[in-house]
Amino acid sequence: MEELTLNDQTVLFDREATISAYKAIENSWADTCPCATCRNFLHFRQEAYSPALLALLARLGIDPMKEWEVFSVGVEVDNLLQYGGWFPFVGEWALEKDKIDVLNLPKFSIVRPDEFFFTQIFPNARKAFGNKVLAVEFKAQTPKARDYVSDWV
Repeated sequence: MEELTLNDQTVLFDREATISAYKAIENSWADTCPCATCRNFLHFRQEAYSPALLALLARLGIDPMKEWEVFSVGVEVDNLLQYGGWFPFVGEWALEKDKIDVLNLPKFSIVRPDEFFFTQIFPNARKAFGNKVLAVEFKAQTPKARDYVSDWV
């Protein structure tokens, strides 16, 4: 396992095991969800992630086109739709102090589009990634495609 620190959180991760797990996943959450917000996200996915998030995902061995889950926050800021989601990876906390405090979860800013952090709180991914699994929780934003506007009425 390799060690990586992000925002005062340190994880141990297995890049090769993570790459292998992502190869076995056929589709992302958004690829299989028929809702308008997921279809909109797919339309703009290539632009949704910051270079810093993409670099982190590459380092961990995560396929950025296979979100475990993505969801609309239901808020528009400057005509941009806000999304959140998770990318699991094979890993564990390096130290007990690095774990997310469930009573004091990190809060996303509505105005910063490039926020992300490590977490152990996300939809269950043990079947695909094993018992030692953490995730990168992310925030992203996209424009609203006109093709999908009528679906939100």
